Amino acid sequence: MGLRHRDGDGIFRHALSRRNARNPAVSANSLCASSFFVVGKPHRGLQPKDKSEIPDESTIPWCVRVRGTAGDGFRGMGAVKPTRTQGIATLKRQAPAGIPPAQNSLGRAYDLGQGVPQDYAQAASWYRGAAEQGIAAAQYRLAVLYAKGKGVPQDYKEAVHWTQKAAQQDYAPAEYSLGFSYHVGEGSPRDYAKAVFWYRKPGEQGNPDAQYCLGMLQFGGQGAPQDYAESYFWLDIAASENVADVASEDVAKLRDTAASELTKTVLLQTQERARRCLEDNPAKPP
Repeated sequence: MGLRHRDGDGIFRHALSRRNARNPAVSANSLCASSFFVVGKPHRGLQPKDKSEIPDESTIPWCVRVRGTAGDGFRGMGAVKPTRTQGIATLKRQAPAGIPPAQNSLGRAYDLGQGVPQDYAQAASWYRGAAEQGIAAAQYRLAVLYAKGKGVPQDYKEAVHWTQKAAQQDYAPAEYSLGFSYHVGEGSPRDYAKAVFWYRKPGEQGNPDAQYCLGMLQFGGQGAPQDYAESYFWLDIAASENVADVASEDVAKLRDTAASELTKTVLLQTQERARRCLEDNPAKPP
C-alpha cells in the first residue's frame, strides 16, 4: 500500500507485474502500487459521512488534483522540529508530559536516528502516544512499523488498523495505503469497491500510482463499472506525471489498449478532459 516512495517510509515494495501489464486483461491480483507507506500531506477532499459506505461516484469531482509536498499533517497541531541536541532535549521534556506533536517528533527522531541513536522500539512507543491522541502522522508511522516489524511484532492487521485511523482524518498516504490493502486483501478482506474509493482520493491529488491503479480497476470493471473512457482518463494523467515508481511504459501500454476500445469521438473528448485537468491543476515542484 502507499504513495510514491519519497522519504524512506516505503514498505512492501512490489515490482509491477510485467506479464500482467503487457496483458490487456489485467489480473485483479496485479500489484499496481509500488510501495506500502509514505509520509505526505492530508487531503481535504470529499469524505463519506459513514466511512463504511462508498458514495455515489457522481458526488466526486472529476478532477481535484491538489499537489503537495511531504509533511506531517497534524490537523491544527504544529509539529515540533528538533535541531539536533538542543531540540531533542526539548522533546524529551515535552513528550513525557503528553504533548502529541512532541511525542510524534521524538518518535520520528528515534525512527530515523536523527539526534539520537536509532531505536525502533522507542519510536513505536512515542508514535503510539501521539497516535492514541489522534495525530494522523503518528498513526500512519506506527502502522509503518507494524507492517515492517520494526520495534513491534510484524502485524499487518494492526498496521491496517492504524492506517484506517489516519485515513479517516484525510491523511493522504494512509488513504492510498488503505486502498492497496483492500485491493490485494493484505491485512483486510479484499474489496475492490473500497479500493477504488480510497485510491481515488490520492489519485485526485496527483499521485500517479493511485491514478494507474484506478485506470487498471476501471479497465477490468473491478470495484466500479467497466469504463474504458474513465480508464483512459486516469492512465493518461498517470503517464503524463514525472513517474518515479510506476513503470511509465506499462502505463502507456494499458492506456493505449483502453484507447483502442473507444470511438474516435469519445477518445478525443477524453483526451481533452485529461488535458484540461492537467492544465487547470499543474503539479507543484517538490
